[in-house]
Amino acid sequence: MNKLIKLLAICAAVSLCGCDNDTDVTIPTTGEDTHLPHVTPEDSDSSTPKTCKDECTENQTECDDESTLKKCTKSDDGCWEWTTKTCPQNTICTNGKCKHQANSECQDECTENDVQCDGDTALKTCKADENGCLKWVSENCPKDTTCSENEC
Repeated sequence: MNKLIKLLAICAAVSLCGCDNDTDVTIPTTGEDTHLPHVTPEDSDSSTPKTCKDECTENQTECDDESTLKKCTKSDDGCWEWTTKTCPQNTICTNGKCKHQANSECQDECTENDVQCDGDTALKTCKADENGCLKWVSENCPKDTTCSENEC
């Protein structure tokens, strides 16, 4: 594949130079002295090339201010960009997360992202509710499975 790309690049260069039929052209087949641009599989992707620049990296979060969370998401044009979300009521943005305020009436039931079986047929996960309080959220296990050792 690389030889084909090199050959096409050389043919294009020769045709652009306006060389006549009497000119000898040597086509290099190996080595680094070909002076052709390096083409990676990403460069040769058949999709439209990126026309934008990444603003952030995947899974990156920041606080824009005390009430606004910025999260890095992939845009339609394939670049990573910031999107904003207003933190829920009674929460503030700190260290890239919306967290409940210490003086609110919120009491956490669990530690964020903890999981445990909820009977034999469901798994519950500790997640922040609309107020930023950590609560257990239960989801049924897939059909024909049971919950054991905190997994469905």
